[in-house]
Amino acid sequence: MLVGGVTSYSQREKIARFLINPRTPYQTYVRPAAPHYESEDAWAALPWKSSRAKELPEGLMTIAMVPEADVFYIHPTTYYKAQEWNGPITSRKAGIRVDEIALPVQASAFNGAGRIFAPRYRQATLYTFQTHNHDGRLAQRAAYTDVADAFSYYLQHYNKGRPLIIAGSGQGALHAIRLLQEFIVGKDLQHRFIAAYIIDFALPLDLFDVSLNTLELCRKPEETQCIVTWNTLQSGKDPHEIRDRSQVWNIFGSLQKTEGRPLACINPLTWAENELPAPRSLNIGGIAVDKKGNSGPVPQITNAQCREGVLYVNKPDDQQFQRLEWPGAHYRLANYNFFYMNIRENAILRARTFLNKRPSQDRTSLAP
Repeated sequence: MLVGGVTSYSQREKIARFLINPRTPYQTYVRPAAPHYESEDAWAALPWKSSRAKELPEGLMTIAMVPEADVFYIHPTTYYKAQEWNGPITSRKAGIRVDEIALPVQASAFNGAGRIFAPRYRQATLYTFQTHNHDGRLAQRAAYTDVADAFSYYLQHYNKGRPLIIAGSGQGALHAIRLLQEFIVGKDLQHRFIAAYIIDFALPLDLFDVSLNTLELCRKPEETQCIVTWNTLQSGKDPHEIRDRSQVWNIFGSLQKTEGRPLACINPLTWAENELPAPRSLNIGGIAVDKKGNSGPVPQITNAQCREGVLYVNKPDDQQFQRLEWPGAHYRLANYNFFYMNIRENAILRARTFLNKRPSQDRTSLAP
């Protein structure tokens, strides 16, 4: 019994991957129906639609919105069934995870910086991030196609020349990287680009030499037209999964491994690129979330330090921050809610800084 138990434990990752493998070859797989972004049902959040992206942490009385700016937010993986390579946007459970967790924990951090647009998309399912096989790559490419279609629709029908922030988490951050490569870098839209928040995904520094070569990392809290990124891990844990198991888009729209490539990391407590430790006293407030709403900000819940492209944090004492309500989402994945108020204030600062550089007549024309 003991030998069997040890064997099962050592093989747990292989067993887990086997259980969530769709098995149907992607070439014969029938994808779920495509979203139609002219329909509000294809969006988790729109400025005129009721959603938890509009929530405020308990105790905050006003959104203090920057009315001239927009935020395009891309949610992380929330679909876990093994039958699909790409999850349908009509999935009830996956939709609840977006609406009741991702929007209030992540997207709402940006509602002080602008109007929030958050598309639903046929996300690549969990297994595709556990393998580097061709089928998984095809599923991720299909997911990005939806995100790009949503972004194109947003630009054509909703943006109306407004400056924008792009924000993503996990899989959403992967697709946000490709949006930057395809729509922002070297394009006219870069002139209206405030910043990108690429959170909970590995971002190799060498991308700034080629596919992100007109952008830079945000190395100061007020910098604009740049990229913020970090990927959180508990101090003392093995960073192998973060550093070496990811794949990222290259300039040609193909996925390449991050293994062996130096990664970018911006500390959300100092908004600097260095590896100096940032004490918890700089953390102005994390939030927890449940069906009733966002908690009030809890200051000083954790410290943070970038080391070799990974953001290390200590385990918070407050149990409500130790786990989110989705599989495997231990606090190491709480890349947003640990630093919620720091993100909130920073996004507002960058949006205001960007808009203050624009001529006053341009700002007046962008009012909602």
